[in-house]
Amino acid sequence: MTTKKQPKDNGIIRAAGGIVWKFDGGTRYVAVVHRPQYDDWTLPKGKLKSSESWQHAAKREVEEEIQAAVEIGDFVGCHCYSISGIPKVVMFWQMSLLKEDKFNPNEEIDQVQWSSVKDALSLLDYDQERRLLQQAADYSG
Repeated sequence: MTTKKQPKDNGIIRAAGGIVWKFDGGTRYVAVVHRPQYDDWTLPKGKLKSSESWQHAAKREVEEEIQAAVEIGDFVGCHCYSISGIPKVVMFWQMSLLKEDKFNPNEEIDQVQWSSVKDALSLLDYDQERRLLQQAADYSG
């Protein structure tokens, strides 16, 4: 059995993502994704590739997961947790939707939902992500 190699800094799994905003008719929405493998709702994010910057990985992962073009903005914050005893750090940036393509479900992400902040806070499965979204929403007005 082979295991998927993950980029690590001193034994730390590195990941990055975004809080992606879309404006429609003066209303602000945020992207939340569903991962069928975990049956959870989360912010779009993923692991860094070797020698990839945090910002580049965040933009790449978000664009891959929501299948849209985004512009990266200010740093929002990070959260940390452990996977099988290995620490994982996930950094998040504010992002703006530039161009939305038709979403095609796949094994990794089967749904993208654009929600109000209030609805997204109820939908997200992880407290740390809810706190980051609330912080980002308060910061961006």
